[in-house]
Amino acid sequence: SDRDPFYGAPVVVVVLADRNVRTYVYAENEDFYLGKMRQFRDAVTAAIGDSGIKVSIENTDGYDLPFLQHALELLLESPVFGLTFDIGHNYCAGDMDESFILAHQDRLTHFHIHDCVEGKKDHRTLGTGVLDVARYLALAKELVKNRNVVEFYPELHDKHQAFCLQLYDS
Repeated sequence: SDRDPFYGAPVVVVVLADRNVRTYVYAENEDFYLGKMRQFRDAVTAAIGDSGIKVSIENTDGYDLPFLQHALELLLESPVFGLTFDIGHNYCAGDMDESFILAHQDRLTHFHIHDCVEGKKDHRTLGTGVLDVARYLALAKELVKNRNVVEFYPELHDKHQAFCLQLYDS
């Protein structure tokens, strides 16, 4: 029978021919997706008006998919949207976000700075991981004039202080 035995509803079976191929609904329906993103952008822009509020979009899991890049570019057409560059998320996504973000550096409103260790583990103490934190701090200073977030953990205050002093002295 092609009805669900528990609920009596029709059953739809989906079989993926290749387990290594991902299909993204929004990629397959990009025009619809971008239309909804345009509506969202316009509604947010109207709601914010001239208040000076910025909506900063943080990279979380990679900007490597064209439909995501198109959606971001569409949002960035409005002056109320900007980008947050989370250097740890960039590392965990295989460094795929940095080129997109730096290509739109005029819309960069915020850096989120913390270190990472191997194995895609981020939000680590500065100076204890694999990131070139000094490079990113310099980049943040150059590109973002208003606000950056550097993560500090109270229980690791001495390590943070020593690392920051070392950066300051170099």
